[in-house]
Amino acid sequence: MRRIVTTIFLLLIVITGCGGGTADKGLSGKVLVAGSTALLPLAKKAGELFMQQHPRVAINVSGGGSFTGLQQVASGAVDIGTSDVPAPADDPHYKGLVEHIVAV
Repeated sequence: MRRIVTTIFLLLIVITGCGGGTADKGLSGKVLVAGSTALLPLAKKAGELFMQQHPRVAINVSGGGSFTGLQQVASGAVDIGTSDVPAPADDPHYKGLVEHIVAV
């Protein structure tokens, strides 16, 4: 589920940039995002645009730092953890996280 939410969230930039279309009335729920303060403006804007197109979805975006984002998504406290540094490859705590690179 985390992978799907992350993919939807990141694809939001492409969808809204291409004109999007009408709001999907089938999407609803809550998405929690935390992590990198460097990525915070991008994540907040993406969340705002997504919620405009999908008003039944609530996206809460907060900072805290890259390792906070990694730790919180690894523990399941948030749905998406943003980070501008990679997770330590040798730390089993981060095993199973999927990285999605974003460029602006």
